[in-house]
Amino acid sequence: MSTKHRFAIIALATVLVSCAAKPGPAPVENVRPSNVASTTQQREKQESRLSVGIDPLTAGLNPHLLFDANEFVNTLAQLVLPSAFEAGKLNGDLLEAARPVSPPKGVALSIRYDINPEAQWSDGTPITVADFEYLRNGIAETPGALDAARYRAISNVRSANGGRTVYVDFEQPIGDWQSMFQNLLPSHVLGPASDFATALNDDIPASGWRLSLSSVDRGRGVITLHRNDRYWGTKPAQVETVQFVEVRSLSQATELLRSGQLSFVDMTPTEVAKDTFGLIPHAQVRTNVLDRRLQLSATPSLDVTARKSLASMIDPEMIARLATGRSSELDVPASRILEADPTGLLALGRPIRLGVDPSDSTALAATRAIADILDNAGVDARVITSDSTDLLQRTVSDGDIDAIVAWTPAKPRDMYHCDGDVVAANISTYCDPSVNDTIEALIAGQVPSEALETQTQALESEQFLNTVLLRDVRLQALGKGIVGPNPDLQRWPVGLSSLADWSLQNN
Repeated sequence: MSTKHRFAIIALATVLVSCAAKPGPAPVENVRPSNVASTTQQREKQESRLSVGIDPLTAGLNPHLLFDANEFVNTLAQLVLPSAFEAGKLNGDLLEAARPVSPPKGVALSIRYDINPEAQWSDGTPITVADFEYLRNGIAETPGALDAARYRAISNVRSANGGRTVYVDFEQPIGDWQSMFQNLLPSHVLGPASDFATALNDDIPASGWRLSLSSVDRGRGVITLHRNDRYWGTKPAQVETVQFVEVRSLSQATELLRSGQLSFVDMTPTEVAKDTFGLIPHAQVRTNVLDRRLQLSATPSLDVTARKSLASMIDPEMIARLATGRSSELDVPASRILEADPTGLLALGRPIRLGVDPSDSTALAATRAIADILDNAGVDARVITSDSTDLLQRTVSDGDIDAIVAWTPAKPRDMYHCDGDVVAANISTYCDPSVNDTIEALIAGQVPSEALETQTQALESEQFLNTVLLRDVRLQALGKGIVGPNPDLQRWPVGLSSLADWSLQNN
């Protein structure tokens, strides 16, 4: 070491000892470099982030619940939750095999699932038989669950190989068993199946698929997902971060898309939304009609005469316009042609009680419009607002709700199934044994869906259980910065199902 360097070190040591013995004023931070670094980091973060505008989130995040399932919730589930089959094909990342095997005595059908040994939740917990059993119990035992009829047909869930081999036993034949066990849930962090109705109200605490849910900030209207670092499969997400941002008005949505703060928008259309988005340079716009319906379902507290009278008072086209505030981009199914006749409702001699969840503005507006129509006809109509699950339970236990207005994605086999004490998706709770026999045959794969459709149409013409007001129409606008399935938005899959495969142009 040179003499010059030794003197420098001695001088530095002297300064340090002096500072320790007699500390001076607190150092002043030079914030300029910090700001530069922060700006750089923020820019890098933005460049790796995909932002999608969505409708405000009003319900929970459970795709298996009648009143939670919508376009966004289903998309979220496809991004963070694993499924046994995808688009009818075995999910080879989750399962090594899935096939029917010889059933035990007294069992109609047994399916064996061999789970990939590498399959795990984002906290490192293996995906096992417990997750299959949790989903089965939750759907079978929870009011307002979708696809309950098929899951109630499961008599037993058995395991082998430390829970990595799953045997599912059915007490009746199941035709399309491949479409079951979609969107498995992390049983180890969700608690007993009795909590199924509320387990995903605010969060999905562990992911078993390509992205993981990082945060749900309902105050700011931002839902953030990150690439799942523990994803073991062959197709990781193409982007590091996905943010879903609630857009509360058309002007906000168009401004964010125009400025590039949003790359994609999926929202309920307004009267002029399609034209407005179409004016943005390079933007592409399309609309899709989903099999999700806003409908009025009459309950057994009304006899058939009163149900027919109620149905006759409803003009779906007018209600659809009033509920949505638009006359374009509406899909209103053809309805029964009945002459308006309030006689059956007046004969009850009491108020008509219409239940609706007030968190859904469209359903609430539709219900209030129906109540006004009835009041104008001399029928005392009262709107009862409560959580949808509570309304369903009150319908069964107390009988103090005459009709419920709510969105439903339920298939006819669930809408008309005889549910028994735990009502799943049959909001009217009406049970027709002949229709139920056809449903069981459909589930077994013994009759086509057209057979049930014909029978339920006949049932509706006689019993007036459900009046469909409108179908869910989605408007999607593609802005700048996304490389999707095809340069033409019209050729993209319906909805947001391909989102995990989107990439950013500057990547």
